[in-house]
Amino acid sequence: MATSGFSAIGTVVTFNGNVIGECESFEGGGVSVNIHEILTTDSLDYYADVIGGALNSGECTFTFVFDPSNQGNYDLLKSDAEARTKATLLVAYPNTARFSGDAIISNLAFPGFGEADAVPRFSVTFKRAKKHDYTPV
Repeated sequence: MATSGFSAIGTVVTFNGNVIGECESFEGGGVSVNIHEILTTDSLDYYADVIGGALNSGECTFTFVFDPSNQGNYDLLKSDAEARTKATLLVAYPNTARFSGDAIISNLAFPGFGEADAVPRFSVTFKRAKKHDYTPV
């Protein structure tokens, strides 16, 4: 449920088929490569070489406005976190670009007041699983 005081930056976040409330900010994370150092037995200078290993989709953290009169979205996230549910995370940007793929909640903060405007917020961190698809504009 959107309030007139927040535009939710135009980004819509959906997890396990449920649209989460007003997205105020997010840190998208990124793909990382597990690097392996290798040293061959015929190396004369003892300098290691490197090769790329497994890819890691990383984590992303979102901050949402918490509406105490409609805490259903928070309750659904809490249930998913407690059940350790792996489900589809969909991030749709206002310019129609989108990321989607499987994820699991790795951290769900309790709603709190951290800003001077006395608006309650909560953050949720998702650990992305496998490759996430990106659809450009």
